[in-house]
Amino acid sequence: MITTASYLRGLSHLVLKFTTPEQGEGESFVNSPYTTGSGKSTKKPGPGLRRAMPLPDTMFCAQQIHIPPELPDILKQFTKAAIRTQPADVLQWSAGYFSALSRGDPLPVKDRIEMPVATQKTDTGLTQGLLKVLHKQCSHEQYVELAHLEQKWKNLCLPVENFRTLLQLDPCENKIEWIKFLALGCSMLGGSLNTSMKHLCEILTTDPEGGPARIPFETFSYIYRYLSKMDSDVPEGDTESYLATLKDTVDLAPEVCEAPGRLEWPLPVSRRIWRGAFTARFVLKPSATT
Repeated sequence: MITTASYLRGLSHLVLKFTTPEQGEGESFVNSPYTTGSGKSTKKPGPGLRRAMPLPDTMFCAQQIHIPPELPDILKQFTKAAIRTQPADVLQWSAGYFSALSRGDPLPVKDRIEMPVATQKTDTGLTQGLLKVLHKQCSHEQYVELAHLEQKWKNLCLPVENFRTLLQLDPCENKIEWIKFLALGCSMLGGSLNTSMKHLCEILTTDPEGGPARIPFETFSYIYRYLSKMDSDVPEGDTESYLATLKDTVDLAPEVCEAPGRLEWPLPVSRRIWRGAFTARFVLKPSATT
């Protein structure tokens, strides 16, 4: 009866017979010049023999293979995260995913799958979902290191050129205030201040998805002033007058937002202004009572 071990030995001898340069055409491995009749080695094998000798295949049974108990769940969660996020470069994204997982940091994973929407004049790859991922990863710090932020940007498979373009709008050396970078990212999504603030409210809100997207008035006004100052054609007095009117409207109409001091979208006051920086005209939607 031919056993597996004897079959593998015979197969390796056959391979050596036809692939080893030092052996003759009809020589077997046992009778080769490197062994005696008893099979003991008489001299060191040449480089050709070392190259030709294959490693024997190792046979494993189920009892011999140890699978870490946490591995199936890790791979399952990783697969679900990749499907939700749909990264352009799976390997680049995977490196960031497992790096964040090993450190216990927030993962670069979207909350849900985003359907492609052609709202940008040029496809920058940036979406509201990806900005929300960055917000989860960076919002615990008021200021973020540009080097760390750029790496997180790369892990989401976003073009580095767009990252540097955003920073040119508000140049800084080593750090940037996170809320300001988020506002710049929102401006890239739309093209108007109206759209930028809408994205900002939907990212910052703690309301359930599809809800009123409420955020504190102080946060709204801070970002509104920041983006408005980027356009020299917008008088500062107009911005302050608009925000004052908006605050008065919110304070006098508690039915507009359930939580005092918080704004929800659409806003209760309308305003029309030319935004040269975003090359678009925006209108904040009026409520039914205005």
